[in-house]
Amino acid sequence: MSVRLLRPLYPIYQKYKEPLLYLFFGGVTFFLSIGLYWLFAHPFGFDPLIANIISWVLCVAFAYVTNRTWVFKQKAHDGPGIVREALSFAVGRLATLGM
Repeated sequence: MSVRLLRPLYPIYQKYKEPLLYLFFGGVTFFLSIGLYWLFAHPFGFDPLIANIISWVLCVAFAYVTNRTWVFKQKAHDGPGIVREALSFAVGRLATLGM
């Protein structure tokens, strides 16, 4: 870490890196969801249900990409593995949507 004030926090970051990044990108996804909903519902004039569906789909895709890239360590490297991984992620999000 190049900032002296943050050096003492580095061991904590290393220890809790995955949950901290998951929380950070979850927060970004939350605000992105609100912003996209507003964008599609108000300036674009979509029905609120349609705006919500579009926002949800785009945010699930964003969450998958950010989590795959920066949060989780296990990553598929071949096409079928990536598709399986993405489907598993989407099914998990659909399950939480249903709850």
